[in-house]
Amino acid sequence: MVRVVLLLALCAPAFAQDSPLSVEGELMRVAGTTEQEKVVYVRDALVEMRDAVRSIVRLADVARREGDTESMACVTSRLTTERALLNVAEASEINLKAALAEGRAERADSEFRKVAVALSTGRIALAEAERCVDKSDNPLYPDSAGVVEDTQGVEPEYFDTTDPPPSSPFQ
Repeated sequence: MVRVVLLLALCAPAFAQDSPLSVEGELMRVAGTTEQEKVVYVRDALVEMRDAVRSIVRLADVARREGDTESMACVTSRLTTERALLNVAEASEINLKAALAEGRAERADSEFRKVAVALSTGRIALAEAERCVDKSDNPLYPDSAGVVEDTQGVEPEYFDTTDPPPSSPFQ
């Protein structure tokens, strides 16, 4: 465990520690926890993940009411991911408690890390699901922000409108 934490501390990018959605940041944040803190962390993580599932279900309802099939498919995909992560975390909670009861610290640490990774990945899935429904800042939906550009008569600079040379450079 100490080697893994040391390896993460030495190899993880500095920005990973600051990002709330970063797996590395989450693992480093909880690296030095006691057994009791692990149990509390896992319990709180499961509560957060269950809330995330409920939030994504609400987002799916919004997409369904709007009749937006693309958003619905996007949110449903994230919901599937979040539910799978929740199942992994719930199984890991059981295995963590069993490992702690048996005194198997390495196994408990492994199960604890699974929950930390599932939580971090679940946060990402929730953010992506919110992005599926919120099209105001999405570059794929430029009209949704209410900004319409006049592009008549404007040629992008990267297009070369001149005729090609009369001969091929490969002759």
